[in-house]
Amino acid sequence: MLQSLSNLNIPSNLYRFLLAIGVMKLCIACQSTYTSEQNKTQNESVTKENLGDDASYILIGAKGRAGKGAVFKCTLDGYECYEFLGGNKRFSPPENRSYKTVNIFNGDVFGASINVFNKKIFIGATGRDNKKANDTGSISSANYKDEVGSLFECDLEGNDCREFLGGHLPFENSQVIVPVKLFSSDHFAASTAFSQNKLLIGVPGRDGNDVDDIGSIFQCNLDGKYCSEFLGGKSKNKAVISQLATDDSFGTSLITSNNFLYIGVPNKNSGSGSVMKCTIDGSKCDFFNLKNLRLASNNNFGTSITISKTNIYVGASGRSGVPITDPQQYDLGAVFKCGLDGNNCSEIIGGENKESAAKLKLGPRDYLGMSIAVFKEYLFIGVPGRMNFQNQRTGAVFRCDLNGSNCIEFIGGKSTGYLDSESLDLLDGDQFGSSLFVVSKSYAK
Repeated sequence: MLQSLSNLNIPSNLYRFLLAIGVMKLCIACQSTYTSEQNKTQNESVTKENLGDDASYILIGAKGRAGKGAVFKCTLDGYECYEFLGGNKRFSPPENRSYKTVNIFNGDVFGASINVFNKKIFIGATGRDNKKANDTGSISSANYKDEVGSLFECDLEGNDCREFLGGHLPFENSQVIVPVKLFSSDHFAASTAFSQNKLLIGVPGRDGNDVDDIGSIFQCNLDGKYCSEFLGGKSKNKAVISQLATDDSFGTSLITSNNFLYIGVPNKNSGSGSVMKCTIDGSKCDFFNLKNLRLASNNNFGTSITISKTNIYVGASGRSGVPITDPQQYDLGAVFKCGLDGNNCSEIIGGENKESAAKLKLGPRDYLGMSIAVFKEYLFIGVPGRMNFQNQRTGAVFRCDLNGSNCIEFIGGKSTGYLDSESLDLLDGDQFGSSLFVVSKSYAK
């Protein structure tokens, strides 16, 4: 522009005036660009400051990926994400020669749960059979059990993976009078937790002695040995069993904190759901006080649980919006915040919180709250039924402040950030967001 002005035959005073205007416009444009970039940098800096320098990555389950299930590994700033374990990837042969190379199969539901402890990643595969379906005579065998469930273990780099408990392996219980056995549709390893040098495992499809699908918690040593049925199911703890009923799915979710155990029971009371709080030894257990929530059938309160310093957060993946008779409001999903004592619960994200559901543009069968994780000042929320812009149910992960505000569609789904569904090659039915676990550098120490 400035060069073209100099070539025109115009008076010198007018030329200088136009030249000054051109320079002013150029400076304003530069300042605008600088301000925009500065604001973007400031916003990113706020996020990074809240996450802290020790933030490392988030593991995200996609239990429908490639028909088998997978785990993705993503940075917490939302810039990088890739298929880490399972799905379309083959497992590397383990360096430990006593381990067999892991193979997963269609229907294994690998990535149904994720936990990290003592520099190891533990992944639940709730659809795993007790024998390989392609083995000659397996399905016709009297000992064949489908969907018993299994727990896999890998190191933090995704190497040295092995089938750790359940599935194709028998339990090592040389000191137990009655050996632990899994049965069809137990869905072993739907959840896991660690406490007092014990591994706790949720088995929501477990039958009781005379009640179907009551659900159970198993307890094992950290090396996977000497497992026993701890709570629910066929355990000897009659006090807990007396509070459970057919199809409760006790153990769907599980977390420990401050010598307490919180257990999701999402099918309690015709599927309205609940959470049970127990002392760590299981000697005293009580349900949360949910009278003020007006839960309805199939809300599935207790699908997922996570905890901060001051609150318990509970997912209710089947929660509908309002009016509940509108098919467009079915199964939006919701997240509730409760006190650590199980009282004072409130609906903070999605569901019947009209403002939140509208801001997030939730749709039917999104199933928000199927998984939840807390890190620093943020809630990460799995939304495995979320559609992308092509109306494919790829799944997504949302991120919100701990009070339920400032939510964004973080990864997958309809995210407009760096990691949308297309850039991750997510496909219809992947169920990205089935499970979540945030790993900080402290886990690697």
